[in-house]
Amino acid sequence: MRLWRNSTSRSACPHFACSALFLGFLYVNLVPGALMIGMLWFSLDSSPKKLKMLREGDWPGIIAMAII
Repeated sequence: MRLWRNSTSRSACPHFACSALFLGFLYVNLVPGALMIGMLWFSLDSSPKKLKMLREGDWPGIIAMAII
C-alpha cells in the first residue's frame, strides 16, 4: 500500500522527491561550494596541522549543539 500516492499520480515515488524543482533546490549549492573550495585551495598557505589543539575544544558544548 502506497500511502504517498494521490489519485492523479502514477509515479511510485512521492511527488516532491521526483520533481525537477526539488532536485534543483538539492543541487543549488554545488556551484558556489565548488567555487569556494577552489578559491580556498589556492589562497590558503599550507602549514603543519596542530592536532594537539583538539584537546582544548569545548567537546560537551559541541555535542550539545549537535543534539539540539
